[in-house]
Amino acid sequence: MSEDLARIYREALDLTIRQGAAIREDRWDDLLALLDKREHCLDAAEALLYDQPNPANQLELAGILGQVHDVDAANQNLFSEKREALAAELSEVNQVREALTGYMSSLRGDNFDPSFVDRSS
Repeated sequence: MSEDLARIYREALDLTIRQGAAIREDRWDDLLALLDKREHCLDAAEALLYDQPNPANQLELAGILGQVHDVDAANQNLFSEKREALAAELSEVNQVREALTGYMSSLRGDNFDPSFVDRSS
């Protein structure tokens, strides 16, 4: 039974590594599917641990879980970087859109406000 647990943990590690690749390649649907699969793996592992609370290969299992944790932390950092870059890009797009809207509005004469005309020159 503890070998089954190690197999499940290795599968969770593989899925976590593949999640990182999905994040790097902006494959968000794949990321969601991989997260779902990993959740099922960890649920299965939890059920096995419930049946056998002290497996014989605890050190091996702890090592695999440590790797899962480390890879997951790296994935979370990468995801945060991607999210911040996307937020900055969206902000730039919004600024350009607002500038274009203002420019087009001034060409059409929409909402013309004479207070913005510099009469000092």
